[in-house]
Amino acid sequence: MVQHWGERLHPATRLLQNETKHFEGWAADHELHAFNALWDMDEIMTANFMTLADVVERERYDLWIGDEGWDLDYFLHENPDLKRAPYAFLTDFIGLLPMRDDRTSTEFIRCWEKNAENVDHLRLHPDVRDLSILVGDEEDVLDREFGPDLPNMRQWARENFHWAPSRPPRRPIRLLHPHRLRPAERSQTLPPSPFPKSELPHLIPRPLLSADWVEQ
Repeated sequence: MVQHWGERLHPATRLLQNETKHFEGWAADHELHAFNALWDMDEIMTANFMTLADVVERERYDLWIGDEGWDLDYFLHENPDLKRAPYAFLTDFIGLLPMRDDRTSTEFIRCWEKNAENVDHLRLHPDVRDLSILVGDEEDVLDREFGPDLPNMRQWARENFHWAPSRPPRRPIRLLHPHRLRPAERSQTLPPSPFPKSELPHLIPRPLLSADWVEQ
């Protein structure tokens, strides 16, 4: 698919740690404790972010896209000075909730801490993300608090994200390769940008680089 659209994987993708293998290691007997698996992958997320950091230090990119790039998002908010390009973040979930509403349980405390961390990141560093996109509709987000003394999830999503409905359109859209379009057709096919024209970088075709790298 990447080759079909005239792109290529960056050679550094071979250096990425395998997140899928990590989750498979946690799975057994048709069960997966997803939260604990996520909690236990700090080393993988750190290593993968450092791979990206090394690449963008040597090469310039017009835009960074974090498609569920929680490792990129975390480290950029912890180290805002590392941001070197406009950054867009996409996700289809925004919080962690424990299975049991037991405030003394380890799972409850860890979920609360992680949610509080994410909320504080956007409050303290609102300029890290240039665009935040939540795939889905408002009704997909629970109308409840992230946890004790934390904001309402749906209201927080309204204030911090743009919505991108996940349901396909009723009428099929004929997709054309951008390089095969004439300039006039391109302007009619591409969706409007959320950025003012004065803030848009001049986009130049470059090797594909994002937090959503595909691992070979």
